Amino acid sequence: HSPRVLVRHVDAISAPGVSAPGEYRRGTAQALVTGRCVFHFDADAARFRLASIHPGQTASGIRAATGFEYDGDDAPATADPTPAQLALLRGPVCDEMRETYPDFCTRVWAQRAA
Repeated sequence: HSPRVLVRHVDAISAPGVSAPGEYRRGTAQALVTGRCVFHFDADAARFRLASIHPGQTASGIRAATGFEYDGDDAPATADPTPAQLALLRGPVCDEMRETYPDFCTRVWAQRAA
C-alpha cells in the first residue's frame, strides 16, 4: 500500500469498477483490501470509501500512503477474523487457490497443517 501502487490515474483498465452508460458487465468492484486497511467501492459515486483500518495504522497514514482520492477518514478498526472465517480460509479457500498460487498458499496458510 503506497502512492506508487495505489495511483490516481492508470494507463490501462482491464476490469473497470463501473461501466460506461449503456454498457453492461457482470459484477462490479466491491472492496480493496491492503496491508493497511479495507476500502469499499461505492458504484454510484465510482469511488472508494475507507471502511476499516488495520491495527497499528492510522487514517492520516493511510491517506498519505494512498495516491488516489477516496471518501472517509473516520473508520472503525478492522475486526480480527473469527475461528470459522480462519477455518474457511485455511480449508476450502486455500484448497481452491493452491493450484493457481501454490507458493502463496504454502507461505500464508502453512499453519493449516498445524
